[in-house]
Amino acid sequence: MQNLQRYIYIFISLFLIHPAAAQQWQYKSPMPTARKGITGAVLDNRIWVLGGAKRENNALNRVEVYNPAADSWDTRVPSLLKARDNATAQVWQNSIYVFGGRNGHELIREVERYDPDSAKWEIIGQIPTPRFGMASLVVDSTIWLIGGTGLNYNTFYNRVDIYYPNENRWEELPAKLNFARGDPMAAVIEGEVYVFGGYFYGPMANYERYDTTGAAWSVAGDMLYNCASSGFVQQDNKIFLIGGSGQSGMLRNVQIFQPEFMQWSEGPQLNTPRRELLAANVAGKIYAIGGRGMMMYSVYNSVEELDLLVGVNTPINEQPVTHLLIDNYPNPFQKGTTVRVILPANDILQVTIYDILGREVYRLFEGNLFAGEHLFSISADIFAGFNLSAGIYFIRLSGSKYSAIRKIQYIK
Repeated sequence: MQNLQRYIYIFISLFLIHPAAAQQWQYKSPMPTARKGITGAVLDNRIWVLGGAKRENNALNRVEVYNPAADSWDTRVPSLLKARDNATAQVWQNSIYVFGGRNGHELIREVERYDPDSAKWEIIGQIPTPRFGMASLVVDSTIWLIGGTGLNYNTFYNRVDIYYPNENRWEELPAKLNFARGDPMAAVIEGEVYVFGGYFYGPMANYERYDTTGAAWSVAGDMLYNCASSGFVQQDNKIFLIGGSGQSGMLRNVQIFQPEFMQWSEGPQLNTPRRELLAANVAGKIYAIGGRGMMMYSVYNSVEELDLLVGVNTPINEQPVTHLLIDNYPNPFQKGTTVRVILPANDILQVTIYDILGREVYRLFEGNLFAGEHLFSISADIFAGFNLSAGIYFIRLSGSKYSAIRKIQYIK
């Protein structure tokens, strides 16, 4: 077991891609009103900060707009019609839509839309199931509301509601999430929807992917850290999860996910750990705004900026491979999984599966491998043939030049 732990440590050290030291968060002009549980949207290269709360049961209807180019705030904008904390918002056809949230012990049903031409908010309907702490995203010509939490904090949802803004109507996605999730994060890349973390009696580590072909959700793997209530943005084909609530408290960590490679890395840490913050991306810069602190009732008005164009890493597919990389998809798996290995140089390798006690289960490969990418398929028949139970296993690569280990999970 000690050898396994040592190899895990080596693998993690090789797997993480650390950003250049010059890339770090910088403080900007603070938000006029300190608050947590805020939502927001980017419209005309400005960040609209919507609602939130100063304390647990004091929701706000206040709207403040940040101009990153001028590093200034505008408070002369119409307030929301309904005060709401932990709502979610999206932009569609140059209008801002706000869904759900709560105000003290009341769940907010009303959907609001802001029309920048008339500079007015209007209530245009209600969500089918009122809740707070939902993730939302635009998928084609619809807006998806994913997961969420009920008033008693013990009710978590695995439903997905789909809103058609052009028709002002709703339908529920037939496929349920594998896990109910409160305060998850979500993104859509090249038509694939991902949902990350969230609360289910504590912050979660896994993430799910929606397969549009099979119309089903599958658990795709684990993040670097358990997290919920994080800020999240998308830049090109990367997803940034910023801060949030982890197993041991507030996070300052930034997790970066590249779906193309099913690979996670760490970004520069926030100066201030926080959760229930708003994150937004404008002109290649990420902004972390407000949020809740570690002390009871502590809320922030601080704004941090990360310039992605300063000291940014060369993309994985453009940089020379200098370390052994290994991943697999799906993970966890039931019918089978594919292991991908990227070798920086030729080597003689063994690819072996071990159980959690360090016992060899099956040898997938032994021999010479050239530098580059290699794929190995693992069928569930291997586990069934040896009458192996569901659980955690390890794929170990060992050679004359390189070694690494990957944790996998087999489910029945």
